Amino acid sequence: MNHQTSPLRTPANPVMEAVMRWVSGTGRGQALGHWLSRTIALPQLRRLTADALPWSPLQRPLREATVALVTTSGVHRRDDRPFKLASDPTFRVIPRTAEAGDLAIAHQAYDRTDCHRRCEGETET
Repeated sequence: MNHQTSPLRTPANPVMEAVMRWVSGTGRGQALGHWLSRTIALPQLRRLTADALPWSPLQRPLREATVALVTTSGVHRRDDRPFKLASDPTFRVIPRTAEAGDLAIAHQAYDRTDCHRRCEGETET
């Protein structure tokens, strides 16, 4: 597929991008992020998990099971249509043969510092 070794980053709103870099790259930004998560996300999570979580033990050895990973990370193959940055309910299938250079990231609300570091200097399409 593609010969790049790291994922392509889908451009986000420049202001939001700067805010995310500040939140993930500075002590004050990280403190704000932790405060926001305790103030906003944790109460919501507690409300959502008030009931007992259903649990079903694995009935076979893991090596014999089919495993799927479902995530809201915005990662997709470079040749797939990018996710819309504001609430996209669709999904993309990434084959097990995909390598990092075959992927792109369309997300703006989590720390992508490592991806930025690896993608710097590469041509984005």
